[in-house]
Amino acid sequence: VFHPVPRALRALCSKHKIQLQVFGSLGYEWSQGRGATGQFAKRSSPLLDHPQVQAIAHEKGWSAADVLIKFFLQQDMAVITGSGRLERIQQAFLVHGLRGQLSASVLESLHDLQGF
Repeated sequence: VFHPVPRALRALCSKHKIQLQVFGSLGYEWSQGRGATGQFAKRSSPLLDHPQVQAIAHEKGWSAADVLIKFFLQQDMAVITGSGRLERIQQAFLVHGLRGQLSASVLESLHDLQGF
């Protein structure tokens, strides 16, 4: 599925007021893995390139990364991002303030992405 945060775990954490924190939310860390050198094998993410994520981004006028980060923020998850580029780090901080929200149906469709 899209990201290894099962619905049951989210419900349990919510019930006990435990803050969930996600890392690798753009798909690089957990989908690509790191080789013996500690470097990514590829510089692309199947999540950022996924047609469904791209369609949502186009519809909203956001980047694919904005869609994925907003997906977690709307569920009250803490998001850890990283980049070697200052402008990408700055953009990640701006996502919370984006106009609009992802609808409940869009959130549900992202929960159910397959192939990762």
